[in-house]
Amino acid sequence: MAHQFKKRFGQNFLRDENLLKKIVSTAQIKNQHVIEIGPGEGGLTKYLVKEAATIKAYEIDESLKHTLEELESTNPNLEVIFKDFLSVENFDSKDTNIIGNIPYNITSPILFKVLDIEHITSATFMVQKEFAERLSAQPNSKAYNALSVMIQLSFDVTYAFTVTKKVFYPIPKVDSAVITLKRTGSQNKDLHAFIKDCFQQKRKTLLNNLFETRAINKSQTASFLEELGYSSQVRAEQIIQKDFIKLYSKTLT
Repeated sequence: MAHQFKKRFGQNFLRDENLLKKIVSTAQIKNQHVIEIGPGEGGLTKYLVKEAATIKAYEIDESLKHTLEELESTNPNLEVIFKDFLSVENFDSKDTNIIGNIPYNITSPILFKVLDIEHITSATFMVQKEFAERLSAQPNSKAYNALSVMIQLSFDVTYAFTVTKKVFYPIPKVDSAVITLKRTGSQNKDLHAFIKDCFQQKRKTLLNNLFETRAINKSQTASFLEELGYSSQVRAEQIIQKDFIKLYSKTLT
């Protein structure tokens, strides 16, 4: 019986064998521990098991149980867990790589969760093309936003390649892209909240956003921005990533 695709889970399965192999190759998970989010019919999983030391695959759709348990029974390094990845609170403390074709409606929550799990050392995600461009965006571009900064402060982000919507079933409305994240450090939630405040309203200056959200001393903050080489009229999307940390530290003193 053919699988009944569920819109609420954002299911669009990739069945192009060459692309599936390319994603595994891009992930570089040879003999590594892997978490897969949303294995679906196991299209990617069947190639991951050939490379990874262990795989924990989290699937929310229990109607796929028969297909995935059959794959699990023939691959001792695979454990399929029928649970929403976002609801999982405890993970193994060993270094882990994470991989998955992520539905658009939960891409941001998944990335915020990955940010907080420090032993996730790398991630390879297929996301909507526009979202991938946002994650890899640089200052002074329309795509550059708070999430761009937060991710790039903790990971080296690479836009690996574009994936046309035509290779999915059912066919989505937009193209996708594969991105890779390599952890370079970790940040705290207070810093993340500060960065969000900086981008509170994109049309407003950074000073005005911080004044409205944090009641900062405008004069002192303007002087510090000038020390960093910025005008007092600068907007958040013009600030380079590392300067957000300097500005955050300054507001604590």
